Amino acid sequence: NNVDFIVTTPSRIELLLINKYSDCLQKVKAILLGGERFSTTLYKRLILSTNAKIYNSYGPTEVTSACTNKLISSEKKLMTIFTFPAIF
Repeated sequence: NNVDFIVTTPSRIELLLINKYSDCLQKVKAILLGGERFSTTLYKRLILSTNAKIYNSYGPTEVTSACTNKLISSEKKLMTIFTFPAIF
């Protein structure tokens, strides 16, 4: 399948990094991960399997939508977007 964009949790993307599935990430253009802690270890594994732009996402319900995204370009930039809910 020609998947360009993935929105999921870090634990779900880890399942795709199992050796027999990791090649499915090669043509993906963007990966948004949210709802759980995004570790530097996972980031390092991801960049070995894909050239996709990788985003750390936050939203009231990441499954429905994310209201804030941050493009991750190095493990040093991997950080929590918010430590508390945004108040509008």
